[in-house]
Amino acid sequence: MRVEAIADWCCNLMGMIRRAKQEDKESIWQVHTEAIRELCKSHYTQQQIQAWTSFLNPKNYREVIETKEFFVAEDDKSIVGFGQLDSETGEVEAVYVSPKIVRRGLGKSILQTLEDVARKKGLKSLHLSSSLN
Repeated sequence: MRVEAIADWCCNLMGMIRRAKQEDKESIWQVHTEAIRELCKSHYTQQQIQAWTSFLNPKNYREVIETKEFFVAEDDKSIVGFGQLDSETGEVEAVYVSPKIVRRGLGKSILQTLEDVARKKGLKSLHLSSSLN
């Protein structure tokens, strides 16, 4: 079994976590944007959120899907979250969950998937930078 296929998919209570595909870009962008706009508004101004989301675009995910450990969470064929790991640096670069289903453990499941992949690749530690919320 190749290392890259370690966590091609993983079942959990919320549905399935699997590797992202190029056709997921639009849905990933929607989750990313909605999560920032809804979940970050208690800690950031509207102007900061606008600046943050203005750089997001579905085509921006193409390269990271190909080069990073990038996973999406699906619930009834709809993408509801995603996570991204740079296995070269050990940085968890993203974990985002749709505002519609937060506080149900999906973010934890995504992070555990990234941790499992890191462990299989021999990484001894991970690090991340987090938003205020």
